[in-house]
Amino acid sequence: TTKVTVTVKDENYTYIQFEVNIEIQKRPFITDMNDFFMKVRKAIGHFGAFAVFGVFGAMTWFLWFRGKKLFPIGVVANFGLGFGLSWLTEFIQGYVPGRTSTWSDIWLDFTGFSILAGITTGIIIIWWGIRFLIRFMKNKKKEQIVENKEEKSEN
Repeated sequence: TTKVTVTVKDENYTYIQFEVNIEIQKRPFITDMNDFFMKVRKAIGHFGAFAVFGVFGAMTWFLWFRGKKLFPIGVVANFGLGFGLSWLTEFIQGYVPGRTSTWSDIWLDFTGFSILAGITTGIIIIWWGIRFLIRFMKNKKKEQIVENKEEKSEN
């Protein structure tokens, strides 16, 4: 507990004086168990489940468009279908007795989907890049070996 006094004075007069009492109280980490369990349920049930969907969605699009020039379209379609799945589950949930459908849950679902789908897509792109560089370097070495053999045979 502390007390703060503020006084504004001039040479002859006291204009304003006020006091503020500040008391800091210790609060427990969890104040409302129902609220705590609701947040855990949303984190695991919404965010976590759709994070798993994001990984499977990215891998599905990767396998479907592997080696094709349409991979960017597959990435966009993956995120579009992720949002559609988020919306659909909340739409259906609105018709279940005792449950409600909210936009915040749609965005929570889609955030979980997007984060893991983005990470998975990034890993796939990096993996493709590394494979491309390895193949490029191997082909470069083969070309150098062939050139060296041709030079030796000419001499």
